[in-house]
Amino acid sequence: MRLNGPFAVLPLLFVATCAVASAEKDRVFVESRWYELDDIKAYVKHHSPKDVNWVFPSTRRYMLEGQGVHSTHLPKVELSEQNKQVGSRKGFTQYPDKPMNLSAELDKACMAAFKVTLVYIGGRSAPFGPVNKKLPYEVVGIQSHVMAQAPLDTYHSRKRKIIAQKPPTSNALLCSVYKIPKKNGRAYYETMVVLTARAAYGTGKW
Repeated sequence: MRLNGPFAVLPLLFVATCAVASAEKDRVFVESRWYELDDIKAYVKHHSPKDVNWVFPSTRRYMLEGQGVHSTHLPKVELSEQNKQVGSRKGFTQYPDKPMNLSAELDKACMAAFKVTLVYIGGRSAPFGPVNKKLPYEVVGIQSHVMAQAPLDTYHSRKRKIIAQKPPTSNALLCSVYKIPKKNGRAYYETMVVLTARAAYGTGKW
């Protein structure tokens, strides 16, 4: 459950942007939604089963910071900068005359951002080092962050400062929620996920 009651070589940074300007003086922080990794997987399996093998392939494990390395026999692979930091931003508009389950819509947007970041963090699509993507490998030291200039600016690039966030549990990832008031009672909600990884371990067996 959500906590706090939540194959091509990659470019330098993968960012899924929404259709609003990055710098927005009216943008405000709404909440931090922490989700357990297992619950993210369960959500993807239930709501978009076709994406399960894309986001959670059987040959890949995600190890959050502090969890250590599960399979110590796997050789370490140094990650390039493009595979160490990934950000994804999703969003939707709330209309005053169209009722919606806001919490459910935020879950949906957060999960969309998580899917992108989890796929690309650690270089799943990149032929890094000696790792054979058909053999098991782990991405370790994964941490959640927020943009230092948020909520004013949520544009994410590797040159911009990010701030690590302490999770409530060792298996939780963060989705930050922001809101931009619009005309006629409308509101635009942004969900932002920024993850970093320390290393990858690959080529071997579980």
